[in-house]
Amino acid sequence: RSPDHVASALIGQVMGIEVFARHSAARARALRDYVEEATRNDWFLTYVIINPQADRSKAWGEQAEADLTARIVDEDAGGITIRGGKMLGTSSIMANEVLVANLQPLKPGEENLAFS
Repeated sequence: RSPDHVASALIGQVMGIEVFARHSAARARALRDYVEEATRNDWFLTYVIINPQADRSKAWGEQAEADLTARIVDEDAGGITIRGGKMLGTSSIMANEVLVANLQPLKPGEENLAFS
């Protein structure tokens, strides 16, 4: 994997922007504007998508340390608040932007892990 996967993923999402627009015209516009800004300024984008896991016998949302895995802890008109960590930020120190997302499939009850 390399940071160019972020660009490919974002361009792919913009190609299917109608899916986002069905959910929220404002969010679709924000995504399109973000991708245009990143493209225009030739930003170096990277990502963190791996959850740290202290106890492999437990699911992501069941770890003893509440803030171990990045999760949504609040949502209001200003957006979402995330607390916790992700791992393996390839080239993050050199990036203009870091996409924080989820790689692992989620189960019902793990909605607070569903963000990007």
